Amino acid sequence: MFRIESFCEADDKTIQKAYKFISSTTFNNGISFLDYDDNYFEDFTWLYFLYENNSLVSVLSIFLPDSASCELYFHVCDCKKHKSRDYFSFMYTYVCEELNKFEINNRYLLWNSGEITNFETFAIENIKYNHSECLMKFDLDYSISLNNIRSSHIISETENGLLIKSFYKGQNIGVCNVELSGDYALIYGVEINSSMRGLGFGRETLLTTLNFLKENHYTDILLHVNSANTAAYALYSHHGFNIIQKIDYWKLI
Repeated sequence: MFRIESFCEADDKTIQKAYKFISSTTFNNGISFLDYDDNYFEDFTWLYFLYENNSLVSVLSIFLPDSASCELYFHVCDCKKHKSRDYFSFMYTYVCEELNKFEINNRYLLWNSGEITNFETFAIENIKYNHSECLMKFDLDYSISLNNIRSSHIISETENGLLIKSFYKGQNIGVCNVELSGDYALIYGVEINSSMRGLGFGRETLLTTLNFLKENHYTDILLHVNSANTAAYALYSHHGFNIIQKIDYWKLI
């Protein structure tokens, strides 16, 4: 017999219970969401425990990045993998009421890339691959050349890291934001004004940023990129970044 326990607000004990369960499983390992304070709606029920005969067998958590989208993180204990379809179907039917109430129609199930490449194996109906999010890490052995740089850059500190502004002939043409923590640096993409794209200024801004981070001894330089953004992916791949994790987004339709 199935029973669901759901949470809008979760205390430390509940979070630790979810974390312990997720950490103990190899099913969809490494992908989870437990920071419910980041959800767009504060009063949204985001965490679900599924019990079978009073034993916790599955955990589903939901991240709301905005008012219309959600990311579903689904975990099953290893000894119950063969029942994944039944568990997900039961839980998803249950959470649809909450999603419908908040009119959240863009629904994505997140999955470790390659763990299940064909959802017929998982037997979920009405699901379609949408895109992948890649976590990339910079190879510190990559040689950075700042020769022939045409743009100038101003690097300033922010509350959480750095802001790099790019200029060409006195005009601000783009920015790059970096979050810093210890030896860790997370680059939040390179944004170049639309009228100046395709001229190599994104590459120049990226290399300037990487050179500053290397000179200041940041050893873990990371960024996220959407696989559908082929230009950005090519830029990062050609300048020292390698994929260390890839998460597939499957749209529930």
